[in-house]
This record gives sequence, structure tokens and C-alpha cells, in this order.
Amino acid sequence: MDRCYAAQTVIAHLNIIHMIFSFAVVNDIIPVNPAEQVSIPRGLKRNSRRALTKEEIEIIKANVNKPFGLFYFFILYTGCRRGEALAIQFKDIDRENKVIHITKSVYFKSGKPEIKVPKTEAGKRVIPLLDVLAEKLPKGKQDNFLFGESEPLTGAQVKRMLNTYQKRTGLKITPYYLRHGYATILYDAGIDIKTAQGLLGHSDIQTTMNVYTHLSVERTRIESQKLNEFTKDSQDSKN
Repeated sequence: MDRCYAAQTVIAHLNIIHMIFSFAVVNDIIPVNPAEQVSIPRGLKRNSRRALTKEEIEIIKANVNKPFGLFYFFILYTGCRRGEALAIQFKDIDRENKVIHITKSVYFKSGKPEIKVPKTEAGKRVIPLLDVLAEKLPKGKQDNFLFGESEPLTGAQVKRMLNTYQKRTGLKITPYYLRHGYATILYDAGIDIKTAQGLLGHSDIQTTMNVYTHLSVERTRIESQKLNEFTKDSQDSKN
């Protein structure tokens, strides 16, 4: 069976291939860049991207003290990827300087957790420890994991706890949505794109720009809807 890649993955791979052939052209190894004639296939799956609703954020806040509720809360206010959050140890949390050090990530091999370092330098970063999160974080042994104890959670444990949390709260959102929720917080707070890139750990600023552009379009749509409703109500009151 053919494997179907997401559009973002295909675009990233094509960009790399394009750069390789461009280098070959510049150095007279080949006469033309064959990647120039390659187009992205239609119908590739695309990751859903939307801002969390106010109702969803309130549910996350209300369930922070419930089993695995801190996991959702943590990602919402740090923008960490799922694997990065699972790899957080108490020694990575600097309460005195109010920062969190992101230096590693958890991935699963046959369901067992393994630790890896970020693929790019952008993945290694220091993010602010927001007060709203700091007051909810427990304290533990320096080498213990925030989600787990002396070892990270297994793949089966994560899946079970995510399913339980979603059933209890009614939320059908993944950590991807929470990460986008953090980007929304940055956007609403007026954080510039370059700073947001560093906080989100994007190696390519175009990725951050795409997120900010999406949020800008979404905000315009919402404000336009409000304006339409206001003008309609005003006209109806006159009639």
C-alpha cells in the first residue's frame, strides 16, 4: 500500500531536493534544475489548524487538577510538542528565573519511551515559565519526569490517559491544537514573529509566518462577522 504523506512533509522534501539541484546547477554539474518542473500533487492531507475556542480553554483550565489535566494545561501555556512535554524533568524547570529549558524529546520504540535530542538547534530553546502555569506545577526530584517518575510514560500509558481525559472532558483535541493555542496566545499578546519562532522551536520562520497569517485571517473573519451582526441589528432597530 502506498504511503500518503502530508502536504507539509511533501513541500519540505521538495524544497530540499530543489536546493540540492540548484547547487548542482550553480557548480555546472547539471544544466538545469529538474525540480523546477515538479508540482505538489493535489489531494494531499493537510493538518487541521484552528484556534482553541474560549469554551475549550475554560475546560482545560477547569480540569488541570484531574488525571492528565496538567499535560494539556502545560502544552497550552508552553507550546511544547507532545514529545517535548513528556521529556520534561523537574531540573528543566527553573522557578527562580521563571524559564523552562527544552533540550530533549520522547519518542516511542515498540511502545517503550526513548529520549532524543532535537533535530535542529531551533528545537533547543528556553521558554518563559508563565505564572499561570508555575502555580500549578508540582515539585519533585530533579531527575524525575513531570509526566512519569524516574522514567517517562510509555506509549500505552499516554494513549490510555489521553483517551480517559478526552472522554471525561468531552474535548476531542490533540496536543497539536494546544500548541496552536499557545501560538494564538503569542499572537494576541503582540509577540513579534521572530520571537514567536524561537519560542515555538520552528527551524523555518516561514512556518511561524504561516501560523500568524492564519490567525490574522481568522481574526479578520471573526471581526467581520461581529461587524455584520452589529450593522444588521442597527438596521433592524430602525425598522
